[in-house]
Amino acid sequence: MSAVPAVAVDEAVALPALRFSPPNEKMVKTGKVLGTRIQSFNLPALKSQRDGFTTCPGAGVCASICYARQGWYYRPVVRDLREDNLVALRGMNIDEMVEAIDAGIKDLHHMVGIVRIHDSGDFFSREYMWAWFAVMERNPHLRFYAYTKMVPFFVDLILPPNFLLMYSEGGKWDAQIPPDAPRSRIFVTHEEREAAGFVDGTSSDGDLPVLMGERRVGLVYHGSNDLKPGQMLALRREPALL
Repeated sequence: MSAVPAVAVDEAVALPALRFSPPNEKMVKTGKVLGTRIQSFNLPALKSQRDGFTTCPGAGVCASICYARQGWYYRPVVRDLREDNLVALRGMNIDEMVEAIDAGIKDLHHMVGIVRIHDSGDFFSREYMWAWFAVMERNPHLRFYAYTKMVPFFVDLILPPNFLLMYSEGGKWDAQIPPDAPRSRIFVTHEEREAAGFVDGTSSDGDLPVLMGERRVGLVYHGSNDLKPGQMLALRREPALL
């Protein structure tokens, strides 16, 4: 199944503006290597701090170690941008989501060639996912990519040609990830990553391995908070058991 639902919206209704995030240091470096700019669209990690709405329904062991729930992400300006995006999207139907996201895309700098969907948050509903697919069809000149734990949403779909999806292990539905699908995993050490056959996705080149087509990308934990013994044990378990 691949067709995007038809879009029709009342143009007389003013939609809330969605805000894209400026690129972090790794995105800047990755963009320079690829000769383009990367920008991202984000939501609160795991759940809203305002009302508890779940933005990452597929989260598993990652919930307790999520880097996007630490440090810099708790600055008011960073947190509020993500919370405001979520509030706006939850008040829209799928047609309005398409128009609002596309308007945000059109406001990006003309040098932006790649959009990362979520360095925090995930596809919280199928309607939201379909809205992004429609936006991708409207913007074939852009490349889009995302990490996700929402395996049931995507596993039987034919993805848009300008969309790269990386399944992120450590969620509720790891067992449903197709064996040959691109995937990422968090490791405790680089030695464990290398032994499992995953390339390094923690380096200063950021998401370059993903965008270059690597299918097994390992991220060594690098959050602001140190890992606790129980968290290290959870990360070292077989992915299907997480």
